[in-house]
Formats: sequence, C-alpha cells, structure tokens
Amino acid sequence: MSEAVTQNIDEIKAVTKKYLGDFIPPKKMEVLEDATALITGGILDSITIVELAASLEDHYDIKFETFEMSVDYFDTLADIANVVQEKIAGNA
Repeated sequence: MSEAVTQNIDEIKAVTKKYLGDFIPPKKMEVLEDATALITGGILDSITIVELAASLEDHYDIKFETFEMSVDYFDTLADIANVVQEKIAGNA
C-alpha cells in the first residue's frame, strides 16, 4: 500500500487548506471551516476550482473528471477531502 493511500481525511484537509490559501484571502482563510460553502458562498469561482483541482491532482497523483469540479464535489473543504480520499483509495 502506498503512502498516498494511507492518507487520512485530516491530512487531506490540511493539504487542501494549504492550496486553498493560494486562492482565498487571508481573512476568509481565518474563518474557513470544514462546512464553509466555498462555491455557493461565492468564495471560489470556476477558475479557482480548476486551479485547486490541478494542484490536488499534482499533489496526490489523481485525476478529476470535469463533472467533479462542481458544487457537488467542491463546495466545502469536507466535500473536497472526501472526493480526494475516494480517488486516492481508487473508489472514484
């Protein structure tokens, strides 16, 4: 089993949050929680979603389908971490 497969959800959230810091102003990062609405809350736009997905793809050696870069998969930090974890485990 590779190291990437053993990544737990908290580690994935920490990595995702690090990349989100590249796109979200520091004041919004200070209040970012697992359930903060990133897309429906107007924090991330379509360009930043694609850039975040590319960063996560490079970091974890995974690939997102176009339909996954949507509110269903990227609206919260928890949503993003869940889909990344599923991809690492090979379930998505």
